[in-house]
Amino acid sequence: MAKEKDTMKITPPRSPWEVIGTWSFLIGFAIAVILALFDRTASNSTTLLWFLLIIGTIIAFLNITTHEIIPFLIAGIALMLTGTVTEHIQIWWLKNSINNIVIFVLPGVIISAIKAVLAIASTK
Repeated sequence: MAKEKDTMKITPPRSPWEVIGTWSFLIGFAIAVILALFDRTASNSTTLLWFLLIIGTIIAFLNITTHEIIPFLIAGIALMLTGTVTEHIQIWWLKNSINNIVIFVLPGVIISAIKAVLAIASTK
């Protein structure tokens, strides 16, 4: 019984902003996928691209903290590398979904990279 208590981790209560940030990212991610399913040419829509970039930027500023920069950059780079092979994917909804997710995450990767460079520069 004592061993079970040692292995259970108690997490501190999350702030309302963390909950809002998590849900906003999940909703943005879902919007990126859902919009890709509506139209075969959705990836060519300028309005859609701007919408995903703006939503991604807002969510990136709300969500990404200093201790999340490196994991987010690694995940973002992996997503962007996945996005480079979409020209070979013949399934239109999968291709559009990947492209939309990459566009949605792109502002966060750029913001995280700038934050990381500023953090490195400020320590020297």
